Amino acid sequence: MSVESTVAVLALMVAVAGLWFQFSSLRAQLTVQNFSQYNQRYQQVVAAFPPEVLDEDFDLAALPAQEVLVLGRTFWSYFDLCLEEYHLHSQQLISPAVWRMWESGIRAAMSRPAFRQGWALVNTVTSYADTPRFVAMMEGFLAADDGPPAHT
Repeated sequence: MSVESTVAVLALMVAVAGLWFQFSSLRAQLTVQNFSQYNQRYQQVVAAFPPEVLDEDFDLAALPAQEVLVLGRTFWSYFDLCLEEYHLHSQQLISPAVWRMWESGIRAAMSRPAFRQGWALVNTVTSYADTPRFVAMMEGFLAADDGPPAHT
C-alpha cells in the first residue's frame, strides 16, 4: 500500500470516527431533551391534581359534577401521557431503563383508588380501544392490585 493510500484510509477513518462521535453526541442530547420534556409534562399534569387524589378513601362519585368534569380532564391528560410513553416504548424509541422508570410510576399511580376510578371514567370516553395493548397493560396493573392494600 502506498503512502497516499495509507493517508487516505487514515483520513477516512478519522472522518468516520468524527461523524460517529457527532451522531452519538447529538443522539444523547436529543434523548436528554426528550426525557426532560416528558418529565416536565408529567410534573405539570401531576401538579393539576388536588392533594386528595392520594387519599386511600378517595371517591370520585362523591364529588360534585363540576369537580368530576375538571378532574376527569386531568386524568385524561395523565392517561394520554401514559399512552405516549407506552408508544415510545413499543416503538423502541426510549431505552429499557427509561421505560422501567415510567412503567413503575404508572403502576404506582394505578394502585391508588383515584387513578383506578379515573381510568374507569376516562377509558369509557376515549379511543383507547384503538390501542388494545396499552389498555391490556393498564388493565393488567388494575388486576395486579385487586387485593387488599398491603400495610407496612
